Amino acid sequence: MLAIVSAIKDEVLTIIKELQAEKLPNTEAWISKENSVYILPLGVGFLAVAIKLQQFCYQHPEINSVLFCGTAGSYQDRNHIGQLVGCQSTVLADAAAEQKLSLYAPILERGALQPTLKLDLDLPSGKVLTALTLTKSDEVAVNMAQNTNSEFENMELYGIASVSKLLNLKWNSILGITNKVGENGHVEWFKNHRSIETKSGILVSEMIKSRKC
Repeated sequence: MLAIVSAIKDEVLTIIKELQAEKLPNTEAWISKENSVYILPLGVGFLAVAIKLQQFCYQHPEINSVLFCGTAGSYQDRNHIGQLVGCQSTVLADAAAEQKLSLYAPILERGALQPTLKLDLDLPSGKVLTALTLTKSDEVAVNMAQNTNSEFENMELYGIASVSKLLNLKWNSILGITNKVGENGHVEWFKNHRSIETKSGILVSEMIKSRKC
């Protein structure tokens, strides 16, 4: 069974409606029995999503794959805004460490993880940096991208990938690009996220209905 997950409810609201999913009692999760999917927001940040996803998977051992539907910023330019993109890999990074203001613990596992769930979609894809916080500086954004060879920034994906690897689940993601990473990133996110989440939700719903996942 597939679990479609996100950080916030807005990112899966269209999917819930399109698949006519029913809310599971006493939870913030939905199920579409007809399409064999669970749908749930997990919270913001890689640690929050990792904890909640692992808990949910233990409660529902029938889950064998995970699809993360979220939003992201582009390190490159604003031409990506409004696009949906796939994931080539995700890596965990911290702005302070990338700026030499702190150090990664040598035993911290943060190497790149590649998706294992095949999606039959014709989407552009790129490397996704999972950041501990939202990058607010244009200069730091350039530094993060160059140091890690990443194209997009999100705050949850590495947590999804890590838990999926731990539990031997297939995983992948579809990200809607809402902003250019940097000083005005969060303002652009507020402006753009709802329309892009709707666009993503329609695509994912059509994919699920056609059994391409």
